[in-house]
Amino acid sequence: MKKGVRRRILLALWIIVIFGLSSIPALPGDYMKMPPGFDKLVHFVEYSVLAILFHQVLVMNSRWNQNLIALVVVIICIAIAGLDEIYQSIIPGRQSSVTDLYADIAGIITGTFVSLLLFRRGILRTDEA
Repeated sequence: MKKGVRRRILLALWIIVIFGLSSIPALPGDYMKMPPGFDKLVHFVEYSVLAILFHQVLVMNSRWNQNLIALVVVIICIAIAGLDEIYQSIIPGRQSSVTDLYADIAGIITGTFVSLLLFRRGILRTDEA
């Protein structure tokens, strides 16, 4: 199997999950009593995972400088988050929110930093499949 194929498949599946969840007109959490701000935590985690997966795919398949890879990850993931918020705005029963986007961006920056740290400490290796 070509180098990094599993990671690319995981990244693609995660993006499908993000947009799939955004396609649901009313999520069950909308009807349950949840602590204030819990949805922001969900956004944070969702986009942290996206950034980690995307960073790992680029690290495995690029000879770019690590700082450039991190910048590309942040920019593209923010674009995905923005598109997701726009997409949600056209789904009946869903809302687009700038505070959700802020939580997404915080998750993206955190996830990118964590993945970059894992790579620099040798925990993430480029020779993995």
